This record gives sequence, C-alpha cells and structure tokens, in this order.
Amino acid sequence: MGAAQVVAIWSVATEQIPDDEEARHKILWSSVIRRAIIDWVLYRGARDIRKRRLFQDANAWIFEDDRDLFDEHGTTFKAACAVLNVGPESIRIRVRCIEREQLIELRRAYSGHEDK
Repeated sequence: MGAAQVVAIWSVATEQIPDDEEARHKILWSSVIRRAIIDWVLYRGARDIRKRRLFQDANAWIFEDDRDLFDEHGTTFKAACAVLNVGPESIRIRVRCIEREQLIELRRAYSGHEDK
C-alpha cells in the first residue's frame, strides 16, 4: 500500500487545477511532500553542503516525530499527509526503499523531469 500512496502523491498534481479549495490544498501538499521525497532520495549521502542541507531538512521533516508540533513554517509532515488522506508511516517506509533511479523514473512518468 505504501508504494501506491507514493505514486498517488505524484499523480495528484498532474490533474487540472480544480475550482474547490480542498482539491487545491491537496495539490499543494502533494507537491510539498514530493519535494521532500525528492530531496531525501537524491541528496542522501551528498557531499555538497547545499545538497546535504536539503537532505537534512527533508529527513527532519519526514522522519523526526519530535518535530511534529510545527516546523519553522508551521507545517508538519503528518498534517500534510492528513490533508491527502495517506498514512505518514506508510510513506516513511516506502521513502526509505526508493532508489535514486526509481525516483527519476517516477518523476519522468508523471512530469517529464530528468535528474542528473
């Protein structure tokens, strides 16, 4: 189920922008979670200080429960998952298993992006 939820997060933003506010929130939060997943997968083990910092920020936001009250922007990973009706733990489990190549393929399938 975790893999399906990660794919669902990718596919949310491929739809046309809807008129209702709830749907727009889902698009927004799926984009935020996607960016955190991208940063976590692509930059884990990075030596470049900027990329390493992106990984550290994504890691803290996704995996550190003691930060669940609020991050510096007043948003939590669990709150974003709740907007999307996905379980944070299933996303966390799946994110740990995603390899760089799988992420690139997923991004390509849903957005045409290629990462080097």
